[in-house]
Amino acid sequence: MFSIVRIFFLVGFVLLMHGCALLKPAIDTSKLTCPETGLIHEAEDMQIFAKDGTKQAYVMIKDFSGQCSFDNNDGLSVMIDAKLFFYAERSPDASFINEQSFEYFVTILSPTNEILAKKIFPATIALDEDAGVGVLTEEIEHNIPLARIEHAGLYKIVFGLQLKPENKGN
Repeated sequence: MFSIVRIFFLVGFVLLMHGCALLKPAIDTSKLTCPETGLIHEAEDMQIFAKDGTKQAYVMIKDFSGQCSFDNNDGLSVMIDAKLFFYAERSPDASFINEQSFEYFVTILSPTNEILAKKIFPATIALDEDAGVGVLTEEIEHNIPLARIEHAGLYKIVFGLQLKPENKGN
């Protein structure tokens, strides 16, 4: 009698553990889509002016590329790896500058376009002494926790230059 109870207990325990494993099925990450990425058109370029109001430089986000990967450990996050390519051009009136500093941002938007997170990054582009132009590549990595990993493709990652009142787009 005691061994029959023990057998039922062991069989029940094994079935229970197997059932728990079925409650959280493995996610096939090959079928998941990455969040949308893009530039905010109004913030992809800007003029930078000196304190006296003269044009100092023009800065733009020339291009971007990126990819995402899904965390198989917790199944609830997506890792974004992106590269932003910047271009700067010194104004003819500003031959005295050999670098241009500016700020850019990365924003995460929900499926309903609500801002979930925004981070501003400083950057400086070295300008060629003779040509007065320069390029810069910035790499960004960010892990985004999600309530449902299947919805990753509904989120958006947007990039732009952090505009200030004294800067106007081209």
